[in-house]
Amino acid sequence: MKRSAGAHGGGDASEPDVETQLREAFTAVDPEAAWYFDRDLDRVVRVSRGATSIPDLPAEDVEEDELRYAEIPAITESDVHLWMEEFVAQDADANVAPLLDERLGANARFAAKLAAYDAAAFARWKAFHEARLAAVIAAWRASPQ
Repeated sequence: MKRSAGAHGGGDASEPDVETQLREAFTAVDPEAAWYFDRDLDRVVRVSRGATSIPDLPAEDVEEDELRYAEIPAITESDVHLWMEEFVAQDADANVAPLLDERLGANARFAAKLAAYDAAAFARWKAFHEARLAAVIAAWRASPQ
């Protein structure tokens, strides 16, 4: 799977930086893929349907070498919902809290309602989410896997 950094310069379609790759891995929702951090090369490897995102790297090598490759845990919908609860509890806009409910699909509904309600409130949520995600990634990278 070839991913580009988005901006193309000089004909170089390089991989995104490792932090971008980690954000993608932690927030991935593909139930048929697993994401691993390659400790030796400081990169992320996606394994799906018996193949990796790195040409010529067998999936078995990644899945079996726990010393080199650490499986990256995905952020769950429950994690995100807890972040939403924290966000609405601390947000100064009293109209934000009623947008969050506890029913199935609450996270997507909250984001859609918040975006429709107020662009500034939605931007605050996105910044809050990014900060929480960055903290989770930093803590994971700092801990022994």
